Amino acid sequence: MRLQEAKTINKSIAALSNCISALSSKTPMSYVPFRDSKLTRLLTESLGGNCKTTICACISPSMVHYDESYSTLLFATRAMSVKTIIHLNQKVEYKFGEGGGKSQNMAEMFAAASQNEIRLMDQNSQLLTQTAELKQEV
Repeated sequence: MRLQEAKTINKSIAALSNCISALSSKTPMSYVPFRDSKLTRLLTESLGGNCKTTICACISPSMVHYDESYSTLLFATRAMSVKTIIHLNQKVEYKFGEGGGKSQNMAEMFAAASQNEIRLMDQNSQLLTQTAELKQEV
């Protein structure tokens, strides 16, 4: 039973490696094998979609595990070279009604907006700040 589980896990990891290789290759590929395993099906949006993905590669400093650590580092290097094209999922335009034909100032417009919209706008500004910080680090 453990042997079957190990085979399935190795098959899923190999399929993930194939997907990463296809996504990171310099030549444009029309087919990425996301349907080869359950793992790659679950990670379809994370790998080739419109989101941020983090891969944690664990290695050992021991010489006994040198081969496994080396292959893990090669996999992580390939995973780092995956570039995705980000598309805007939904563009939201906030339009506020004018009170009696008079234009409202900014404070009145925010007061008229629902609390959910204000929370979303705060989260958006925080994400923009974090994105700018990450771009500066790279």
